[in-house]
Amino acid sequence: MSAEAVFADTNFLIAVYFQRGGGSARAWLVEHCSRVGPLLVSRLVVQETVNAIERLVFESRNGAAMRVTPEIATVVQSSLQEDLSAGAILQEMPVEAGELQFRYRELVLRHTAKHGFRSYDMLHVASAKVLECESLWPYDQKAAQLAVLEGLLVLD
Repeated sequence: MSAEAVFADTNFLIAVYFQRGGGSARAWLVEHCSRVGPLLVSRLVVQETVNAIERLVFESRNGAAMRVTPEIATVVQSSLQEDLSAGAILQEMPVEAGELQFRYRELVLRHTAKHGFRSYDMLHVASAKVLECESLWPYDQKAAQLAVLEGLLVLD
């Protein structure tokens, strides 16, 4: 991977695809990727993102502030799949299972008891490290904290 490689986590993708950063979030991402290349994601991120989209539908039915209908979920999932297929904004990268397991275990033993990180944050950071990414773009503070502890740059 190049030194500019950026790994995107699930929460970041949800924020962009649901425009939590405002209507300009996706436009900014498209512009960024046109200059430096697509964001890298693992198969786990893609699967977790699809589940997160469906979970937003569930939460909408149960009084969540963000309203996501099944139709909106379908549109967002189609957009995600189109971006993955085109490869200009998102590129799914294979992460070798043995190396991922080794990096994951290292992170867990080094950080979980001290900081209480979640498994998926550990897996995303481990994936970014396996793919030799310079940056990880999370959308939550715990994932950002872990990324910084591991020497990755994070998006402000």
